[in-house]
Amino acid sequence: MQSNGALCEMICRGLMLELERAGHIVLPPVRSKNPNPLARRRKPDPPQIDTTPLRANLSAIRPLEFRLVRRTAEEPLFNGLLEHYHFLGYTQPVGPVTFCYTSLTA
Repeated sequence: MQSNGALCEMICRGLMLELERAGHIVLPPVRSKNPNPLARRRKPDPPQIDTTPLRANLSAIRPLEFRLVRRTAEEPLFNGLLEHYHFLGYTQPVGPVTFCYTSLTA
């Protein structure tokens, strides 16, 4: 038992795995593996956007409006843009992050 009254389940599992790796005990085969939904996330869908190249000076398309999209209806679009156009692709963020983007509307 831990000092807070909780069982030391993970500590015991870790110790038993170490003992097995060292050859001191033999554990029974694994019955089943619990799937980790966080490790196998579905990739974002490709964004359905107009990809026609824009050929203009920045001054011609001003003003640009930057919008925060974290936890909004636009976040899936942002994730799709990252996945399909950024060289690193999309990964699930960890910790506090800010997602913002700008778009051109006619």
